[in-house]
Amino acid sequence: MDLQPELRDILMRNGLQAHVALDSGGYRLLVQGHDSPLLSYPITERQMLALTDWGTLTANKKAYNVLTGILSKDFYLPRISSMPATPTAA
Repeated sequence: MDLQPELRDILMRNGLQAHVALDSGGYRLLVQGHDSPLLSYPITERQMLALTDWGTLTANKKAYNVLTGILSKDFYLPRISSMPATPTAA
């Protein structure tokens, strides 16, 4: 299963790829960075649904925050709540 398009784009811009897989143990988030091995994270069905739901701003924010919560031990991705709501001029 693929992550939502906006989430995939954010990850790719940061040198990461991720996919949701289902195996006999349940759902897994498979993540690989440009310089890291393939990492596998067990996820709940609820997390899987959040990561693959897309199309609204609320769903996109929820998916991003679920992703950062899962990956926070191995990768740095800022939480959306800490990001500005609108771009700021430099």
